[in-house]
Amino acid sequence: MVAALRSIDHLPLEHRDKAWLDWFEELSLSASVDDQPIPRGTMHLRAANATTRLADVSGTPQRIVPMRRDHGILFALIVAGRGRLVAPHQAFDLADGDMMVLGTADDWSMTFRSDFRAFILQAAAGPLGARLGRSGIRLPKVLGV
Repeated sequence: MVAALRSIDHLPLEHRDKAWLDWFEELSLSASVDDQPIPRGTMHLRAANATTRLADVSGTPQRIVPMRRDHGILFALIVAGRGRLVAPHQAFDLADGDMMVLGTADDWSMTFRSDFRAFILQAAAGPLGARLGRSGIRLPKVLGV
């Protein structure tokens, strides 16, 4: 596995927004900050192959959404922080220890109200879909503690 530890805290202010967005794009995600200063955070990203990545992400409050351009699956474990996951016809409050299964082509948003840390595993949907059977599971799915 190739690993890269990235921190926007050490980049010049004018490069932070673009760097943060570029790093999230590698997970088929995008991030935004409403009425906040430029986000701060770190991302430790490990790529197993072209379709599987594991990221340890820490950051300041922000909104994360899927780029909706591929059909991958994300497993996200909230290690620390509080937030809310919103999808059509459903919403979930998130806290430490909650785990989610999310589709990168689906319509959802995850908003962190506090500093957060999350582990995110991105994988191709094909092999996982075959294991879920014909009925599959409806995403997003939150597995709380």
